[in-house]
Amino acid sequence: MKNTESSIEPRSSEDIVTRFDPSSKISLFLAKFPEYVKVLRLAINHEDSAANVPNYQGWQWHDVQAHPTKLIRLVTEGIAKICWRTRNSTCYLLRDSDAVRKAIKKPPIHANRESVE
Repeated sequence: MKNTESSIEPRSSEDIVTRFDPSSKISLFLAKFPEYVKVLRLAINHEDSAANVPNYQGWQWHDVQAHPTKLIRLVTEGIAKICWRTRNSTCYLLRDSDAVRKAIKKPPIHANRESVE
């Protein structure tokens, strides 16, 4: 019989932090891809401006000045979600706008930071 015991890999401290704090996950994402700071800032502004609109369906690529293919990365990372799609357009919403606000306000985390001892 084969040994079916799976090895459990230890988690990094970054993995543990991002599991409990969504804004840290977003901060790490922004450290890797700083060009998305502007996109997320515009998305927050668009969602805030439509806070009192009863049938708000989200923002589109031209609202956040980003090509639609760039927005797919936000969806796959779990930062945004597709809330409405037709043949002609796709509307997105942030999954956790408060976490995005926190991540944008935080000082940037450097992706390849070396520890100083």
